[in-house]
Amino acid sequence: MKSITLILSLLLSLTGHAEFYDHQSLQNELQQPLLQKRLHAYSQRYFTAANPHQVVDELLAAEIPDLHKEAILFALLTEISQAPPQDFHQYLVDQMKTYQPQTSMPADEGHLPVAAFNLNSRAHGIENIWTAYRSEQKFLSLLQNDLNQALADIKTLLEQPTAQRRPQWLGFKNAFAALPIEKQSAVANHLSFNVEAKQGLDPLISHVALKTANHVLIEKALQAEDTTVRQYTLRHLSQHVDAELTKYLLLRAAKHTQDAAFATSLMAAYLDDEQIQAQVMKSLANPELASQAAFALSQSQDSALIEKLRYRYQHTKVSNEKNHILLALKLNNSPQAQWVLSDIERQLANDSASKQWLNSFKGGVQ
Repeated sequence: MKSITLILSLLLSLTGHAEFYDHQSLQNELQQPLLQKRLHAYSQRYFTAANPHQVVDELLAAEIPDLHKEAILFALLTEISQAPPQDFHQYLVDQMKTYQPQTSMPADEGHLPVAAFNLNSRAHGIENIWTAYRSEQKFLSLLQNDLNQALADIKTLLEQPTAQRRPQWLGFKNAFAALPIEKQSAVANHLSFNVEAKQGLDPLISHVALKTANHVLIEKALQAEDTTVRQYTLRHLSQHVDAELTKYLLLRAAKHTQDAAFATSLMAAYLDDEQIQAQVMKSLANPELASQAAFALSQSQDSALIEKLRYRYQHTKVSNEKNHILLALKLNNSPQAQWVLSDIERQLANDSASKQWLNSFKGGVQ
């Protein structure tokens, strides 16, 4: 009953807008000379007024079509989003965070109408932009003048809920990117010698490690407490360090760490390396890694490797390994892989476990 009431409330809130426009009529209205004239006039008044708050209040109370009003408000928000934060803009942003839209249009997907101008979202977005900007300015100064305080503030930042943390973390990343190379190296060296993993700064260690290609920090990042930090580091290795180090770290992770499955899935790009290929083939026999190994192998167009899969299928007695070899072939779009798969299928009895496994991917009876 509660869920029905909630749905009805949602429908009423979305369909209760006073004005509904289809896409064509909305575009026609937005091109009207009168609206363009009002847009220009209110923009000029707002940005030159001694009291911009008053201009906002007058606009909200103005007896003009709601579409014009909301188009003007959206335009003002767009303009202030493109400039550094200024205190006098906060009033407009605060008003728009709780503004109830009065015009709607069809959603791009689905049948429920949506606000013609998403003023609430734009206002919250501007606050995030401002937060990121202020965070960038703050950390740009601290990273160069008081590194210990910067680390303390970053640790506090990383303890915050994700939504609150995200724009501040973006600000930090922008600040770090703006540092001279020697300053970036100094931060990396400080972290290498003075900060250990699992002390609340793992995302920082990972970010700085990758951006500076610092091997000591990369090792620390791969010891992080948070799985997402370790996997983020593994996923982005190839963008920041050479292929040999990337392959070495992926191999080690695939053999010896709790991120073995994730590391195995990342090996597809390196299957031309004999050690990588051998490790992935071996993983087909490991129930915890077989799916990731099959996915990695399915990305290869190497005819020799595809023949190795056929040979492995014919000689292994482990049904799970057989099934994942079939999966690797099925996911592989190369003509040779599809030919090998068809050849194997022709030799399977209809009631065999392998046949049932293949049928499960076709919607057949298992």
